Amino acid sequence: MIAGAVILVLAIAGTIAVYALKANSNNNAATRTQTAATNAPEPKVKAEQVLTNPADSSKVAIEQNDYYSLVVGSATYYGPLLKINDAYVRMTPTAYKNQGTLIFTGNELNGPEPATFFQTSNISSVHKLSNAVADEAAIIKLVKPEVSQASYAYSSDKIDSYLETSHLQAFVFKDGMTLFAKASTVQGNFLSGSKHVYYLANTNGQVSLTVAKTDQYASRTSNDLLYWQNLKSDGKVAKAIADYEKENP
Repeated sequence: MIAGAVILVLAIAGTIAVYALKANSNNNAATRTQTAATNAPEPKVKAEQVLTNPADSSKVAIEQNDYYSLVVGSATYYGPLLKINDAYVRMTPTAYKNQGTLIFTGNELNGPEPATFFQTSNISSVHKLSNAVADEAAIIKLVKPEVSQASYAYSSDKIDSYLETSHLQAFVFKDGMTLFAKASTVQGNFLSGSKHVYYLANTNGQVSLTVAKTDQYASRTSNDLLYWQNLKSDGKVAKAIADYEKENP
């Protein structure tokens, strides 16, 4: 396997914001059958479901069937929240705005799962959405059909247990770099032990999936991480990497 090798080139108009590319959110409801949030069982959680809002130091209670906005980096994300532990929260599904349109993670080029795991230290604002505010009510109306029991499922307060180790993950860093790899932990220099690491390069709207050089990832730590997601095995990136690794073991 050659560092710097381009393994997939995709022509895409426009630029990449963080690493998410615009998707058609209308496909989500048609392709997924999900249980309404009101039928979801109460989660068995160890972590206290309260976040401190860095914007004003107020306490925000995280409750089932409520919806929240998180400001992380330069973007705002919307959805139900679950506090995994003091260091991480999970938002499932995760919606965000692209050029004024609310879309969901899951249909992008990278093919992430609906859940996004945010480091609490990177959250600059957390806000509970209200149906009494027109703009927020519109967001709730769009997000609610995408909510399922998985939105509130809690298996452990150990963040590593949420890594789907047989799948790739997308790791988004504070400097804007997104790396793809299979990881067994998000502690310390968590990518230093990964066999293969990849990234997307964007040049004039042409996106290429490329093998990362060791110095692009080995020294990165969990302190550099903005958020991460498990990737679907049938996403374009995951498929391209699987094909490449078969030919280049």
